[in-house]
Amino acid sequence: MSEITTQRAELAKLDYNAQALDTTVADVLTKLYSVWEEVSAADQDAIQARRRGLAAALTGEGISGEETERLLVEFLRVLEAIDSVVRLAYTELKRGKQTQTFRSGSGKGASAAVLDALSAAPPTGGDPLLDAGEAVPYHTKVDFPTTISSRDESIHPLILQLVIKKPDASRADEIVPLPFVDENRPELVEVHLTAPAFAETTGVTHRTLVVWKGDDSEPAIFLLKLTDKSSGDKELRLDFYHLGYPVGTATFKTEISLFNTGGATGPRIQPGGRPIVRTAGRPGIGNRPGLLSAQPEAPPLENQGSAALTEGIDGIQFVSPGTAVPDVILRVVRDTDDKTLHFKLLSPQSKIGYRERSMGSVALQRLKDPTQLLADSFADLDQMARNAGLGLGETEALDYMDTTIGLGVNLYEQIFPKELKNEYWRLQELREAGTIRTLLILSDEPWIPWEMIYPFDDEHGADDFLAGAWRLTRWQAGRGLNPTLNIRTVQMITPSLDLEFVKEESDYFAQLPGTPLPIAVAQPITTRGDFLSQIKVGGVQLLHFATHGNFNAKNADRSPILLEGGESIAPIDLNSFRTQGIRKERPIVFLNACHGGKLEFTLTGTGGWAAQMVNQVAATAFVGAYWEINDRLASLFSRTFYDALRADAPLAEAFHQARMAVRADSPANPTWLAYTLYGDPNARIRWAEAEQNDQ
Repeated sequence: MSEITTQRAELAKLDYNAQALDTTVADVLTKLYSVWEEVSAADQDAIQARRRGLAAALTGEGISGEETERLLVEFLRVLEAIDSVVRLAYTELKRGKQTQTFRSGSGKGASAAVLDALSAAPPTGGDPLLDAGEAVPYHTKVDFPTTISSRDESIHPLILQLVIKKPDASRADEIVPLPFVDENRPELVEVHLTAPAFAETTGVTHRTLVVWKGDDSEPAIFLLKLTDKSSGDKELRLDFYHLGYPVGTATFKTEISLFNTGGATGPRIQPGGRPIVRTAGRPGIGNRPGLLSAQPEAPPLENQGSAALTEGIDGIQFVSPGTAVPDVILRVVRDTDDKTLHFKLLSPQSKIGYRERSMGSVALQRLKDPTQLLADSFADLDQMARNAGLGLGETEALDYMDTTIGLGVNLYEQIFPKELKNEYWRLQELREAGTIRTLLILSDEPWIPWEMIYPFDDEHGADDFLAGAWRLTRWQAGRGLNPTLNIRTVQMITPSLDLEFVKEESDYFAQLPGTPLPIAVAQPITTRGDFLSQIKVGGVQLLHFATHGNFNAKNADRSPILLEGGESIAPIDLNSFRTQGIRKERPIVFLNACHGGKLEFTLTGTGGWAAQMVNQVAATAFVGAYWEINDRLASLFSRTFYDALRADAPLAEAFHQARMAVRADSPANPTWLAYTLYGDPNARIRWAEAEQNDQ
């Protein structure tokens, strides 16, 4: 018999002391919160659902002392059935019990102490991303040859630095915002390199920069040798991570020339040369106890000053114990010529077993024309979403579900490389064990609907769509994630069109000012002019669109969202001048219109609503749909999503609850799969009393 079974049997012999119920509940929750990381993800969800339910019940009108007692006992007995609770809080549970039952007879309701305990969510553990002050913007300073001869066998140092002032010259000048938890201690920034045309001669494709507030970091270097001798531009990407979060990406190209026999136009090391290996940071930092282990020095590179290759760091954690970071990050990088996707799995969590691992590549030629392939699939999904709302027979409904699964299996077979397929099933085991559950896809490509990928093979069988199996979000490499948002004002964009269930969404927001979490709800916007005026001024933190949309395959930046009077707005309207006000708010943008989530390449990168909302509007989160969505289900999805956020669910968990609600309502309708979410999976949305303004 296991220890938990024995302990549970001992608890069953005793009854709860009615006079100590308040103290018992508070003690048990306090104990659990102190070891919250040891509670499985599934058990955390169960505990929090029960806690919120009990808190709501105890604050209801007219609840008697006897009913209060019954609810508290029922809550504790539910906790007894959870293995994690018994294992971690057995002492607190048993302390609240006795061998004989006595009624309290007080007739009193719940005490202030127990209500305080029930209203408290698990602590963040001093989450540095939430507790730190305003982030300091750093520039990337990158030195690497602009041109390399295909005959060049030299080792070329890629030298990078984070600097306060805009550099006079840099291969890639991007902004990396960095919050500082303690001004007297440095922050560590991990830099991961993806350069398919080169080999990193040390075998390590990540470095660590030590950054003190207000100071330039010392340089770090990668040592690269050309392996792809074909001519043309070769792209290199540097992804920056702070405390497990992506905070920026610097991208640049180097030309490989068949005719440049003079070698590289930039720094290089002749074969056999030795790079400097030195601890990055302020002079003398290697002697600071618990910070860094000093590294041996080698002769410096010729003309390279203090370039540093950081190899060892002791005593500083890359992730704070209380920081809720994504469990797994799937980094997807596309080649310059768009013919290949390269995959990496990263995790700041030690429970995964590695920090970074290559997961192979896939040639896009296998997909023929990806845009056309997906256009055909989306047309099928459009039709199913339209027809499934008309009432299907059982046979037809099963056929719809099988068809959707078939599309997902095809994507899995064509897009996941062999290495990623093999590793996926290990990640599935960890997820099923409750060890991990959040997946962030950080991608350069604009068109893959990751949510509907359906892993399946003969050896392992089937999992589920990625959107069903994981608390899944995605993000575009470049701008950093935002882990929290305080919503004070909501703005709806709801033109009077022919969408019957838009009224349900309008009514939902109309009642919010009278709820326990009051916010201001601005007068709905129906015209193009009012919308453009609003985003220029700002002042709102949640933009909710409920209207029609379409995707322009020839020019994604001109994909329209319809407004009244035949007017429309398109991604191209969201330039930096027009979005100067809303950009400061870091809003949530929910585009509850079909085709809002699709992207396509433009002349300067990716276009479409998702790219513009992430890059120009600086959204904390963006929600869009890849294909046509059912009107009634769209309303159900958004209302469930907002309800979950208001109940303190993290962003990805709230979104997952909305998916499952729509899926349970209409499993044959692919509307539940149509939605895509850009944002931090663990982002916390706070709801505050609206500020008074004159608008």
